[in-house]
Amino acid sequence: MIVINPSTRQFNIPGADMVFGVTADANSEIKEFQCPRYVGNNLDLTGCFIRMNYRNANGEIDSYLVKNIDVDGDNIVFCWEMSPKVTMYKGNVSFVMCAVGPDTKVAWHT
Repeated sequence: MIVINPSTRQFNIPGADMVFGVTADANSEIKEFQCPRYVGNNLDLTGCFIRMNYRNANGEIDSYLVKNIDVDGDNIVFCWEMSPKVTMYKGNVSFVMCAVGPDTKVAWHT
């Protein structure tokens, strides 16, 4: 599981989660994330829309809208299903998490 530090806004990615797939994988890998439920100025992430914005190895930019956010104690847990575009090319994938409140006036990013 990839853990998000709310203070530094960095991802702690265990070795087993460093590989997002291989070239041309399609919806076969799912990465699980954990983050404190409340971040920033007491923003409750359970009421937000969460997107994983990414750049694939060819520099193409896209995003994934998180479908389910589960509460686990003081944390939220959610998954990102790797689409074919994420792993279309060999190389590194860059990504950030973007949480936007339901009224779009509040946002929190990694």
